[in-house]
Amino acid sequence: MRFVKTLTRLGLALGLLPSILDGAPKPTPPPPKCTDCPIVYASGYSKGSLHRMDLRLVMEDGSRDTLLLADTDNVYNRNPVWSPDGSWVSFGSNRDGTGGLWVIRNDGAGLTKVVSTCDTWSTSGWRPMPSAGGYWLAFSDRRQDDGTTCGGQYDTEIWLVEVNVAALPVLAGQPVCLTCPTYFEPAIGVRGWSRDGAHIAVQTGYKEYIFDVGFGADGMPFLDAKPDETPPYPGYWELSNTGDFWELSWLRFSDAFFTSLPDATGKRDLWRIDIDLVNRRALAWTNLTAGSPYSLRWPRPSPDDQGILTDASIPGRGGWTGTAIVTPGPVLSVVPIGTFRGLHDWKR
Repeated sequence: MRFVKTLTRLGLALGLLPSILDGAPKPTPPPPKCTDCPIVYASGYSKGSLHRMDLRLVMEDGSRDTLLLADTDNVYNRNPVWSPDGSWVSFGSNRDGTGGLWVIRNDGAGLTKVVSTCDTWSTSGWRPMPSAGGYWLAFSDRRQDDGTTCGGQYDTEIWLVEVNVAALPVLAGQPVCLTCPTYFEPAIGVRGWSRDGAHIAVQTGYKEYIFDVGFGADGMPFLDAKPDETPPYPGYWELSNTGDFWELSWLRFSDAFFTSLPDATGKRDLWRIDIDLVNRRALAWTNLTAGSPYSLRWPRPSPDDQGILTDASIPGRGGWTGTAIVTPGPVLSVVPIGTFRGLHDWKR
């Protein structure tokens, strides 16, 4: 009893007891640690006029580097992206002689072309939560309103296709154009969905935009315009007009991006951009690698958002060039894991 009274007096003296009695806020638990999360990447080579890009898997320490999809000369499998549950990979390819968006299961089964595209380098993004018919895949393409005619270089639109990967064979619905009849700038690439599945990041030739996406009672997507917005371009907002972004990448557990921007010397640093999606604005820009000798680009978050998978090189020194895992902090960690470069994705 004496101990309890002493503890009570101490708590009152320090102002701690009310919070104990009322229930002090508990710290947010850390994101779950993924114990088997390989990186998928496109591995290419060139021999004279022959070129090829296969898909491979590798662990974060560089081990268990295995072939996921092999092809023949002059076939390009590009821009791989993991599905939300880590079971599938989407990618752009010309493997059947024409452009298309394909999916493949993480064990190499279920290879399916889900939609034909005008380009072989189409980028894609999986909506993080499933729909009634599977998952919505967003992608960029030069196809026009009729869904078949290919437009010119500056006629790229954002499309969505619903893909059911619950069982084989994979089933895909009819693609839906999000930005038709026309979008005023060429949409170079889809940079994925926000964690709430209501926003798509898009990179154009000169600017970066966030498209707000709603879904009707029939489950079909549409640009979700605010009441005060009027045609012809409602439902999106400008994030930046630097024109220098290299692959915006959403974090999984925050309304934020990782990206890469050049400094005055041309060396690229990794940045974090925190976003206010309700009020449509960037809250904070944080340079994560200032002072580092490395030039870094194509960032992708680790499964817990604490690390960054990125291309890395040392400008002007003939230094190592390849892929590394960067861990920001008081002491910056840059750990090389392989010599592959370019677009890749880390299973989460």
